[in-house]
Amino acid sequence: MKKRELGLWTPLIGFDVEKPDRGAAEYLENVGEKPDSIGLFVYNADIINYHEEGMPREKKFPPDYCNYYGSPQNDLRKRQDWTNYDLRALCHALKRHGVKTYVSVMGNHLSPERDDDFTPQIGMFGYPVKQDFVMEHRELAIESTKERGYIHLLKRFRDGSSFGDYFIRKALACVTDYGMDGLHLADAIFPHSIQVQHGDFSDDLFGRFAAHAKIEPPAELSLSLRDPASPGVAARAEYVWNRHRAAYLDFLAGEWEAFFTKLCGAFHAHGKEVMVNNAWTMAPFESYYRFAVDYRALERAGVDKICVEDQATILYLSEPGSRYRIDELMAAPYLIRAYAPGLKTLAINYAKDSTEEGSIINHCPMANEREIYALTSPLYISEQGTERAVEGFFVCLADSVSEAEWSWLNKRYEIAFRHTAKRTLSATLVFSDGMVREFLPEYMQTRRYSAHKIVADLSSHGGKMGAVVRAENLHCADGLIFVPNIDVLNEAELEKVKRYPGGIVYTSVASKKPHFRKEDLYFEDPFEENPDYRMCVGGINLGDFDRSEILAILSAAEPPARRLGASDSVPDSEYWMQDLVYRPVSEGVLKAAARLLFLCSQDIIRVEAGTLVTLYELENGMIRLVSENDMMNHYKTFRVYVRGKKIKKIVNGSDFPVQPLKLVMKGDAVRSNIGGEEQLKEAVGFVVKLPPGGCSFVDLELK
Repeated sequence: MKKRELGLWTPLIGFDVEKPDRGAAEYLENVGEKPDSIGLFVYNADIINYHEEGMPREKKFPPDYCNYYGSPQNDLRKRQDWTNYDLRALCHALKRHGVKTYVSVMGNHLSPERDDDFTPQIGMFGYPVKQDFVMEHRELAIESTKERGYIHLLKRFRDGSSFGDYFIRKALACVTDYGMDGLHLADAIFPHSIQVQHGDFSDDLFGRFAAHAKIEPPAELSLSLRDPASPGVAARAEYVWNRHRAAYLDFLAGEWEAFFTKLCGAFHAHGKEVMVNNAWTMAPFESYYRFAVDYRALERAGVDKICVEDQATILYLSEPGSRYRIDELMAAPYLIRAYAPGLKTLAINYAKDSTEEGSIINHCPMANEREIYALTSPLYISEQGTERAVEGFFVCLADSVSEAEWSWLNKRYEIAFRHTAKRTLSATLVFSDGMVREFLPEYMQTRRYSAHKIVADLSSHGGKMGAVVRAENLHCADGLIFVPNIDVLNEAELEKVKRYPGGIVYTSVASKKPHFRKEDLYFEDPFEENPDYRMCVGGINLGDFDRSEILAILSAAEPPARRLGASDSVPDSEYWMQDLVYRPVSEGVLKAAARLLFLCSQDIIRVEAGTLVTLYELENGMIRLVSENDMMNHYKTFRVYVRGKKIKKIVNGSDFPVQPLKLVMKGDAVRSNIGGEEQLKEAVGFVVKLPPGGCSFVDLELK
């Protein structure tokens, strides 16, 4: 069994500068399990920008190096004063314990006081955040229609030299001198917090884009932004986004790939690693469309690890009235793994953050447990075999987690990885690279669902994916496969799907659906008139299933509550926490497709439509049910009926409930599971009870 990885994201306040080893031993003892790595979160990228090679003198760190945003305390201690020599001593101490360290930074930020000026940002609790470097080099600050002032790694100094090249040299020297193992780039330095549609549209990047794309913008847009006659950033943004959107995304993605190729080449030559966060929780297509971040390009460039921000619960709790995007965020890691399999994929497990004052482990622990279990269950199938799509956790933030809280987390990490699944008994998602960059023109023209959106919506209705396989490796899969947006597959991939011997469910738009010799079931969204927009669902080789149940769902379908006009007139969402704009699909069609996936993927159990259950066969031969509860304020109880076999053994694989699972007997009577093997022989099912917002494992042996 492949060992899971445990990384910790820890501000310096998590350690004790007054101890000879700067608190390394005490910290690790508190964690309870030795982590593989720690991202030492000094926050401010100026630790790199101003690094003096060889560290010839001791320098006191500003408050925001010593704790995120310079906040004065966490749950365990007050912020302490650190120096560069203290940090080096800490890195050496952690290395003696066998723990890798990374310097972890976010983006410097200035706040515009007026259109032509910037002032230093005031951090949380009123502490000024030191940003001397970007104050000295304001030409490196992002020019956008929204927030301005974030430092931009792709820009150039006034003399025309590359800031990216400068940063790479400084970062390598910094990591080397502190005795660290690598660099971790996070929010606002990479990826940026500002969507591409808003910027950067500075003279530098706008001019380079025009040259790269061989376009001639209107003369007034080529005027310097400092020229009084310039129409400004907004005019450039409107021109680029409305007329050259695809070209601008391609340009920026290429610039990022070139930067990371240089960065990773320099770091790898010295035995160092590069780790990044994904683009603000985004799956592959959305990260490309919103931020020009192409995970496949990062893989080609040599990035070693990606930490996927799957913080559904904290985002939901932090924004009153927002939608709980658990299905989107739980699907993102395995889609990223399929798109860029060479990137080691870690899931960010949000535990608590004393600076931003959120604590899921205390305020919503069962949802935290659900994220842990749901993130680690999906499988990635390739020619090298079947393994978990997520290879471990990166705990955010790990500075103020108490010993008791670590005990709680470690127990759930152990439960999540205790047994390995050898295959899924739910649907396997077929992934194609055509679902990302090649899908862009389709999305811009029609606003039809992306593959990720389809997967998330079906998952929320009980059509769960247990595994993902790249289309070229389809011969490695078995069981029912699901192919969203099948029309974006290339000819070779489509031919592989058509030759697949097992069950197939696909979606497309009606005007582009592929031809199959025989389909067992086919239906379209009855409320969309345009065949270029109309979602359709087809099934091949599905075997015996209850068609009447699917038809009943479709007959009760209602039109979407809203409509979407012409795509070129539909404005994009302003901020990454707002949903990407999609053309609505009838809820009835989604429910029918989800139920079709559940019914045709296995004939082992039956549950009520809409129940969130994913099935796996474990290496020990038992069948695992991963059950989830979307209701944050209520327990959920549901019955599971076993089909065609007898129950030999039921094991509660997680902490709740404490009592043995109740049995469903003939006649639908529910009985306590206290009668041993004789009672199990008579049972036709069992009862699952889930905590509010939670998740559980039930392992089942049948005969």
